[in-house]
Amino acid sequence: MMRIKLFYQRAVFVLLAMCLFGTSYSQTIDEKIQDLLDQAEHLTLNNRVDDAIAIYDRIIAIDPKRPLAFYRKGELYISKGRFIDAIKSLESGVKIENPKGSQEVDKSKISEDYLSALELLGNLYSQLYKAKNAVYFYESAYNLDENVENKLRYQLEILSILFAVNRHTFAMPHVELAKKLQPNNFDVKFFEGQYYNEMGEFEKSFPLLESVVSEVEPQDGNEKYYFELGKAYFNLGKYKKAKEAFKNADGGRYSFLLKEYEPEYFYYIAQALFEVFEFDESEKYLKISLQLDPAAAKAHELNQKLAGIKQPKGKLIDAKKAAAESAEKEGKTTLLIDSYKDLAALYYQNGDYEFAIDAVQNWEALDKNINLYRILLKAMAGYKMGDPNESFIMLNKSVKNPRMPGGDKARFNVARGMIYLSQKKYKEASSAFKAAYKGSYKAVSRAKLNEIEQIKARSSSATLDDAKEGDEGGK
Repeated sequence: MMRIKLFYQRAVFVLLAMCLFGTSYSQTIDEKIQDLLDQAEHLTLNNRVDDAIAIYDRIIAIDPKRPLAFYRKGELYISKGRFIDAIKSLESGVKIENPKGSQEVDKSKISEDYLSALELLGNLYSQLYKAKNAVYFYESAYNLDENVENKLRYQLEILSILFAVNRHTFAMPHVELAKKLQPNNFDVKFFEGQYYNEMGEFEKSFPLLESVVSEVEPQDGNEKYYFELGKAYFNLGKYKKAKEAFKNADGGRYSFLLKEYEPEYFYYIAQALFEVFEFDESEKYLKISLQLDPAAAKAHELNQKLAGIKQPKGKLIDAKKAAAESAEKEGKTTLLIDSYKDLAALYYQNGDYEFAIDAVQNWEALDKNINLYRILLKAMAGYKMGDPNESFIMLNKSVKNPRMPGGDKARFNVARGMIYLSQKKYKEASSAFKAAYKGSYKAVSRAKLNEIEQIKARSSSATLDDAKEGDEGGK
């Protein structure tokens, strides 16, 4: 019995010693880390950033479960412009405090620096145009922060990044949250107006944007407000008001964007579409050009051509058919080729695409030489008949020819883009229009690339995973 009692006494003594030793060891580690933190802070204040980072690395090596070292190290990486390294360090700290990655955490269980790290990560991902990540961290900060001004700032940051990466379809829930915080906030009204502009709901956007513009002066830095208001007016057909608003939007990047609202821009689009036999589309853009500048000589000339195309072709077709029959009987090959060429064009203009293809094939049988006009007309007629695959084969083969002149290649690429666009093959259409972005085809390429971006942004399949896709085709 005595031995057993002595054994228990010794065991208790060993346990007490272990506890005392463990407590002493822990305090030593805490003191050492605090000393290192003080050293790193001192080095930072003396602009010895690399040395401070090295100290934080020592702290992490001693205890990798302390988020503060990761946060401070991330902040120093930001000061050095090493944003990727900053993100890695900050995210390491956040993961320690929030292992499951929940956007809503128990405030009593996280450090004071956790919230700052969330906002920094939102800022960093915003600068990298990583919308999904930026929104995630800003929303996390929004859910945690109780300060109304801060919560509003997070929502405004989210809206900024969504518009920057053309993902405005995701914006309205954030607009609504911001409106609950400050219903009459200037920036919130602007984002709401911009949202309706991007969604094509101009009747809703222009009252908001008028209110915004009434609060700003026409000076450097305020171009975006006038530009968005002008855009709303323009799309409502209020061209005079749009012109007045655009006068105060002429500065910085908006000077370039304003070119999309000039009569020449719409004329060049109309002319390019005319050259690929898209006559209805051409007329649509030409009408806008003439409304903006009723005295434009080139626009009137093109308008006359389009008016001629719309005229009934029955008598002309009969006359050309008779001329072809006569030329064939008399063995006049050149005249017969010209007759088939004219017939192909007339049939196409009349919407008789099958007859147009027949005329082209008769022309081909007599003239084996490559003729780009003939190839394009046949391809577009096939497309109008609902046979885009054969059209793609002809056009794709043509643009791969290294001897094809640059202007003709651009023209064929516009045709390819239009067909792909009609098939809702947006990736292929974008590639075609980018390849066509030169010379007189710049305007139509730009317009159609913008159209594709709007379609993609409004699509339910669009996600925040998509990278920034602006500035396409030479923007």
